[in-house]
Amino acid sequence: MSAREILLTVAFSVVALTVLLVALSDLAVAAVKRKRKKEYRIYDACVPSGATVFLGDSHTEFYPLHQLFPAAPAVNRGVGGETTAEVAARLDGVLALSPRQIVLQVGVNDFIFHPSKAPKTVAEAITVLCNRILSEGVALTLVALFPVNKGKTPISAIVCRFATNKKISEANNLLRAYAKKAGIPFVEADALLSDSRGRLKREYTTEGLHLSLRGYLALTEAIAPHLQGCGKVASVSERGIARKR
Repeated sequence: MSAREILLTVAFSVVALTVLLVALSDLAVAAVKRKRKKEYRIYDACVPSGATVFLGDSHTEFYPLHQLFPAAPAVNRGVGGETTAEVAARLDGVLALSPRQIVLQVGVNDFIFHPSKAPKTVAEAITVLCNRILSEGVALTLVALFPVNKGKTPISAIVCRFATNKKISEANNLLRAYAKKAGIPFVEADALLSDSRGRLKREYTTEGLHLSLRGYLALTEAIAPHLQGCGKVASVSERGIARKR
């Protein structure tokens, strides 16, 4: 084989392997989603009315709520891999819990899995969710979509797929304007978590998409003032955790 043929073979093999890994990952995510939703249906019977429900995708599912909000009646209803439409399909079940407040953070998977999704489309889908929640008289706190960092690790670009910070920023601007008009709290997580280039800070992420513990600690400080009955939340410095530079 010539050098050119060898390079083409290697390139094709890398692409084929990447496609296979992505396909296997999608199958695994789908299985985990089914399992998590089944578990939540069982846990629903134990949820007291008047709780604060955190609703969203994996950013919410992985949030260590009970450790970071020990005084709040916080209930986690995040499901990894879900798009805005999938979260909307679960909303009636969440509202049936009679929550006092919902903290909503969703949208990045719309960009990850659907390269043609426009920021306006995603933002409008989220506002439909918000309006439905507000129509039930439930207090709502809307959290901005988090930025991504495709340079964090060798697999970051694969994990983040089609999501770009440009699209995320455009969607957040629309959500920010909506929240102001609707008179609801909007947590500026995008500004809080991003570096000077608009990427998710390296110390705030595990692989460029999901938050590290430091990321969740920073987010908690921003969300806490908007929570009802959460008590005092210690800052990052008070917890004795140094910020990495």
